[in-house]
Amino acid sequence: MNSVEKDGPAAKAGVESGDIIIKVDNREVKTSNDLPRIITAMRPGTKITLPPGSPPNSTPTDVEAEVDIPAAVRAAGAADVVVLCLGEGSYTETPGNITDLTLGEPQLRLAEAIEATGKPVVLVFLRRDCPVSGRYAPVIQKISREYADRASFWLVYPDRTDTPQQIRKSVADYGYDLPALRDPEHTLVKLSRVQITPEVAVFDRDRQLIYDGRIDDWYIDLSRARPASTTHELTDAITAAVARTKLAQNEVRGVGCYISDVE
Repeated sequence: MNSVEKDGPAAKAGVESGDIIIKVDNREVKTSNDLPRIITAMRPGTKITLPPGSPPNSTPTDVEAEVDIPAAVRAAGAADVVVLCLGEGSYTETPGNITDLTLGEPQLRLAEAIEATGKPVVLVFLRRDCPVSGRYAPVIQKISREYADRASFWLVYPDRTDTPQQIRKSVADYGYDLPALRDPEHTLVKLSRVQITPEVAVFDRDRQLIYDGRIDDWYIDLSRARPASTTHELTDAITAAVARTKLAQNEVRGVGCYISDVE
């Protein structure tokens, strides 16, 4: 063993750097490639036995396999972006002499489990000069906080004249704690089929558009608003995306300021 993770299952079982592992659960370890392949092929939590003669203490040793898929899934579920690194450990090959690369079954299961945690994506289209967009800021903030563990939220500014500095100032002025995107070429506008600000687009875990349109029915027209909204299209769409269910309406146009030059 070139190294043993401090406080890891192997270290707790008494395995030390420099130990020579000759057999794992009656499976012989003949080369430096054999041990990691045997370990990664085991299910998380599996107890294995190193027979007498393996480590210097010469006693049978239980070592818990070190692939914790549930913990990785929990961490991925709380993130907006996941970078998953798979492969054999650096100690499995002689440097410059890599002849093959084999992913063990636990790593393949891990990749499949992480892929399944993808969150729905919500794009919120805003204009800095649109008063309705400004008045919806508290509503957008409330929804994004309540659903932060179930969806990823992005603000999108489609006005071609907006500069990055102006957008950053607007985000700060309204107290948003969300990432913001410029869309001067209207790539996201066309993808999302929105026409007005504020409107939203909700994409499911497979990145399919399932809803585009208003956040709710708070505004009747530009000069009139209800005391409180009576429909909640955005939260309904997020719930449907998470549950993979169908919406009664996939598109409901909003009230606000038109996005210029929409084809």
